[in-house]
Amino acid sequence: MLHMHCSQDGSLAAQGRSQLCNKYLKWVHVGIAGPMHVPSAGGGLYLYVAVDDHTRAVYTWLLFLKSEVPDVFKAFRAAAENKSGKRLHKVMIDNACKLSMGKIHDICDHDGIKLHTMVPISSCIEWSS
Repeated sequence: MLHMHCSQDGSLAAQGRSQLCNKYLKWVHVGIAGPMHVPSAGGGLYLYVAVDDHTRAVYTWLLFLKSEVPDVFKAFRAAAENKSGKRLHKVMIDNACKLSMGKIHDICDHDGIKLHTMVPISSCIEWSS
């Protein structure tokens, strides 16, 4: 299940809403936390988190396995784009070489989304060898 947490007034941005909403999905940070020591009530061990840089909207999704990330990324993207009417432009993945070099990279490359990593891609290639 995808959850979106907005500002206190229920909007995507409490101040400067029209200016911020024009930049919605321009830059999204994605992170994966886990495995957790104690599973969630539903049994999830990992947490997928996506944060829109301009609106600070936060999307979370519980995962059982890291291998679910590409499918969750597609679901997040579809839900966010449908809800906002905007297109996802850039994604930042923090220190996740396997994710950035695998299916997420392929999805972003295919759909024209710029993928950025905290660790340069060249370091990921050396690390995975």
